[in-house]
Amino acid sequence: MPMLTTIVFALAIVAILSWKLGLKFLAIFSAAFFLGSISYFGVGLFIPRILGSGRFYSVPFGGFRIGGQDWALVLSVLCWVVVWSFVLQAGLKNYQQKSKHESR
Repeated sequence: MPMLTTIVFALAIVAILSWKLGLKFLAIFSAAFFLGSISYFGVGLFIPRILGSGRFYSVPFGGFRIGGQDWALVLSVLCWVVVWSFVLQAGLKNYQQKSKHESR
């Protein structure tokens, strides 16, 4: 688990550095993977607290039954990454439109 945490936070650093270097696609992908992983684990720990269970809940695939089902984990994280990539892309588009209007 510490290795996975290191990789996830390294992606946040890659996102920041690539944004400063002008590599927007790499920045969005790295940030989406970072935020998607954090969202997956955060929601997976928050839902059982609401339901009163002490186990991890894989969202959107797998639920409580994720033992030995790596496909559920991978697809769930990828869904969160896709959601965050759309959110970041929309935010970037909105940011670029505002900066064009302000520069006029």
